[in-house]
Amino acid sequence: MSCDISVIIPSYNSSDKIPRCLAALDEQQTGASFEIIVVDSSEDGTGETLERREEIRLIRSEGRVFPGTARNRGAGAASGLILAFVDADCIPSPQWVQRIWEARPDLSNTLVGGCVANGTPESSIGSAEYFSELSALLPGSPQREVDFLPAANISVGASLFREVGGFKDYEKGSDVTLGKDCREKGIQPVLHPEIVVAHINRTDFKGFARNQERLGWGAGNNRVLYDLPGSWLAKFPPGWPLVPAVRFARIAYRSFRDGSGQRVRVLKALPFIFLGTLFFGCGFARGALEARRALSSVSAG
Repeated sequence: MSCDISVIIPSYNSSDKIPRCLAALDEQQTGASFEIIVVDSSEDGTGETLERREEIRLIRSEGRVFPGTARNRGAGAASGLILAFVDADCIPSPQWVQRIWEARPDLSNTLVGGCVANGTPESSIGSAEYFSELSALLPGSPQREVDFLPAANISVGASLFREVGGFKDYEKGSDVTLGKDCREKGIQPVLHPEIVVAHINRTDFKGFARNQERLGWGAGNNRVLYDLPGSWLAKFPPGWPLVPAVRFARIAYRSFRDGSGQRVRVLKALPFIFLGTLFFGCGFARGALEARRALSSVSAG
């Protein structure tokens, strides 16, 4: 049976996070009809727990799949006019679904996303991850056109999504390439600040550092393989040592500029943000190098 909006959630070992996401969806204040589709490839028992929840449609995978692939599988089973993507570690605001319905990305030919609030404000490491990844989407940001939007909080018309071919099968960075693919099809990504989710960030340094390194790997790898903002730097090895400094300056500037009411928290998080950019830079260089070698191998073959 069709509905207005299909909410799609990729899940991997999210037993400690996805219950809060689903609880927030249960409490949505909206006149739009919506379904919840969870695509799970967990190894921690999350799938077995979700099988007992009648309010969701569960798609299970025997082996782990990357988030982009999970989202595509959910989209393939969706019946909604609009596909709304949120991550298992996010908590949608009470009017999240309604604000997406009012934005109607299926009619406006847009890829719509919103702001992200800090779900771990009491932790300096959690705040460091938050500002490191989401400084461009702080609550209170103005509505504007952007190059891409994080897949943790985006929506698009179902037919438009299928027209661009969905997400790429990447561990990191599939949302960046989706933004590029949408722009090439004339579908403009637009930030709507009233569409808000809170992100539950990692609060242990090891997990934070590992994630920053993987984000850097995806950024470097994708920018060698595809024409994305910053591709010139990924293709210019002498510039790779500059990546941590450039990233740190950008994060700090955005966080202080747009983080009204959070500037003390930004200051406390700065040492961890700086360390995170070093891990990001190492990952960026490794990802760019691996992509260059892969391209060379293809050319040689």
